[in-house]
Amino acid sequence: MKINFLIIILLTSCLAHAENYPFIRDDSGTFSYAGGQRTLSIESSDMGLSYSWTMETPTIAKTIGPKEVVEITSGWFFYVESEDRTWFYNGDSRLVLLQFSYPGGGIYSIDSSGEWLKNQVPLNLAKILPQAMKDKIMSREKAEQNRI
Repeated sequence: MKINFLIIILLTSCLAHAENYPFIRDDSGTFSYAGGQRTLSIESSDMGLSYSWTMETPTIAKTIGPKEVVEITSGWFFYVESEDRTWFYNGDSRLVLLQFSYPGGGIYSIDSSGEWLKNQVPLNLAKILPQAMKDKIMSREKAEQNRI
């Protein structure tokens, strides 16, 4: 009886910290997830958007994000794929991957990172992008094959 009770407590504790990935943020604010180890800070203004993404663990603290305000249009969003990968779409023609990984990590733009990054765009993200962006990241045959 005591063992069953302990298992239920442990399971409940694990579920309380579980995240449902992916999820989308399209509003300003500071959002913590992954048990408080990741924070996405988004600030929009008339000039554009500024954002930062922070990873904080007992052994490391790292923040990545652009130094300047990013130009946006209506329809911008962040697609949080996992604890270590977040995509930013500016609502127009820019798609960026923010990634925490060891030993690398950083900010990668579809425009400058080539095919290796285009091949990593999750299908569920590709499905919600406008057609012009879909055309930019996927070949016609791949798009037809995946029906996006």
